[in-house]
Amino acid sequence: MFLIDIFFAFTIATVLTLIFSVGLRRTGPWDNVIIFFIVLFLSTWAGGLWIIPLATPLWGGNWLIFLYTGLIIALLLAVTTPKPSSTTEIKTQRNFKAQKKTTSALKVFFWVWIILLVMAITISYLT
Repeated sequence: MFLIDIFFAFTIATVLTLIFSVGLRRTGPWDNVIIFFIVLFLSTWAGGLWIIPLATPLWGGNWLIFLYTGLIIALLLAVTTPKPSSTTEIKTQRNFKAQKKTTSALKVFFWVWIILLVMAITISYLT
């Protein structure tokens, strides 16, 4: 069951990452595709484990729950991507400090989210 769950989560996260990063040019609040993939993979895996399955299993796993979870998380991350500004903006000291605070907050959010997802996955397999 463990390997099937990883396979479904990895495959769905890879496909959705390609669609959102290459096709739609959206990688969430982060500029890095790897970070987008890691968050999407772990979220898909944790959601697929914790949501009650409604469909029949395929190869011993409920792939539809993984797909729904991955799609919802990918859409939520894509919505948080800021639009590229068409005008040139002069970087003032105030803008630089605000951007630095935003970057710090995103780093904290990323690590807290990763730790919570790993804990949820671990607890799911231990219970």
